[in-house]
Amino acid sequence: MNIRRDRPYSADTYPRFEPHITLAAIKSDTPISLSTIRESIPTAQRAFPVKLESVNIGDHYFRSVYASIKSDESLLDLHKTLHENLDKVPKTPKYPHMSLVYVSDEDAVEGEREKYYEELKERQLIAAASSGGVQLRVSPEKEWIGGFLAAEIWVMRCVGPVESWEVLDKIALPH
Repeated sequence: MNIRRDRPYSADTYPRFEPHITLAAIKSDTPISLSTIRESIPTAQRAFPVKLESVNIGDHYFRSVYASIKSDESLLDLHKTLHENLDKVPKTPKYPHMSLVYVSDEDAVEGEREKYYEELKERQLIAAASSGGVQLRVSPEKEWIGGFLAAEIWVMRCVGPVESWEVLDKIALPH
């Protein structure tokens, strides 16, 4: 949903990334193997629906403008169990949420996060859902999205610039 490009921005603003819900953030210097991460996901974990609740302007790079996700027992239990199994304290602010865009603090001082949010509304890319919550679309010609089926867990190495983040594994959840 990178819609603003009418002036030069800092290099960290508006990177391309896959929208996602961060389940756990573990420091890159923490030695945890892929097999340990895989084993930390409950074996009975199934795909589950995710519903968008609201769109918010944040105060942090990784929460510049984001969709709050309706708290759901499946998602909350997965978050809790994953952290317990990895023996990690949960450090996932505003959980659960899905970032729509990242804007550097430098550009945020100039009001870029608010401008992005306003442009979503002006271009009719955000609207209240009739069933509650919010719906989004990537362009006025596309279908509205009020949620989706969470059917995969991606293990990522998030080191360096956002566009250099690396997918290490994709774990399919049965339907």
